[in-house]
Amino acid sequence: MRSVPSIAVVLSALTLAASSAHAQWWWPPTGGMTVDPTCPHPTSPLTLRFSGQWPDTCIPNLARADVVGNVVNVRIILDPVPPFCLFVLTPWSMDVSLDPLPAGRYDVFAAYYEGQTQVFPLTLVGTITVDSSCPSACYPDCDGSGTLDIFDFLCFQNSFVLGEPYACDCDPDPACDIFDFLCFQNAFVSGCP
Repeated sequence: MRSVPSIAVVLSALTLAASSAHAQWWWPPTGGMTVDPTCPHPTSPLTLRFSGQWPDTCIPNLARADVVGNVVNVRIILDPVPPFCLFVLTPWSMDVSLDPLPAGRYDVFAAYYEGQTQVFPLTLVGTITVDSSCPSACYPDCDGSGTLDIFDFLCFQNSFVLGEPYACDCDPDPACDIFDFLCFQNAFVSGCP
């Protein structure tokens, strides 16, 4: 007589096989990390997006970030941990907001947690370069001081005279002309959030 394994034994074996196999490819995030804005200015808040394919339907639902010196540590978390997950490849993404960072290069590490339990240790997932030559979050704040004043007008005029992209790309027209100057004035009058 042939023995038939119970459903519980089969499911346990599949779970063990899947958990040992998928740990090899899904962490760190398979889609990597993107930074918005792509060229962050020291006055710009940042959003880091982690994404990829998750090995089951229990995708992370929380993220926290700490900045220590020139290192950003991100905790990607699944909490609460559901009682069961279906082993189906699931697209996922998680955004993490950061306050503006001083100019410099930052290494970004991410770790995966289920509840309070760390499943995968911190892994280098990318770098961020914050540069004062990048456009600020507030377009008319040309000098990046955080306030709109006469120095922003002088900064814009210098940039305009030099034909720099900052001043010449204000309006959709590719030419560097009076309409870029008017565009800057309108943005200045509108102010910043």
